[in-house]
Amino acid sequence: MKDPFFHIIVEEAFSDLDSIFDELDLLKDSLLSPEHTGGSKSESGEIEKKNKGLFLDGCQNYQNSKIVANTNKLLTEIINSKNWENHVFHRMFECTSWTGYLVSHYECGDYYLPHYDDGLFTLITFIFDDCENRVGGDLYFPEHDHLHKCKNNQSILFLSKEMHQVTTFESKSNRYSISTFSHFQRPNKEPLNNKSLDLPKLIYN
Repeated sequence: MKDPFFHIIVEEAFSDLDSIFDELDLLKDSLLSPEHTGGSKSESGEIEKKNKGLFLDGCQNYQNSKIVANTNKLLTEIINSKNWENHVFHRMFECTSWTGYLVSHYECGDYYLPHYDDGLFTLITFIFDDCENRVGGDLYFPEHDHLHKCKNNQSILFLSKEMHQVTTFESKSNRYSISTFSHFQRPNKEPLNNKSLDLPKLIYN
């Protein structure tokens, strides 16, 4: 059956998963509320997500992050993959630069309403500490009525302008996602969180 829209799924996305969990544990207490990580707003100006997050490339020495290193390795693997069926999108993908490295944490009751991203391609990697028993926290594409059942250490690549949402996470475990966004040229703007944050100095040394 033909896929309803362009996307690429990568299983076992990160090779260094233990280090990823260690880093997420270190970051968890310093993740910021939604107003600090941007995102879509309703017509009345209300933020349409309930979660916490942090743009790693807004942190000092973020290049030393295992999350960033694993994401960059994954991007290289996707570029070199022979699974591209759309060669135009592949050539576009090769010409982009990537920004963001947004770590998002969802706990019970958290969600992200339908939205699209600022970019050309979006790559999201899902990390669960109890994927088998979790309820919700999946990725839904409303314009295609397509529910993507997220798996632990799985990534999905799709066009950033596809409307998508995170369904309400209804478990007491942790759901993380690492999102990065591509542009034809790197945007000439600072990441949303403040580079004067002290914590990243301690983590990324």
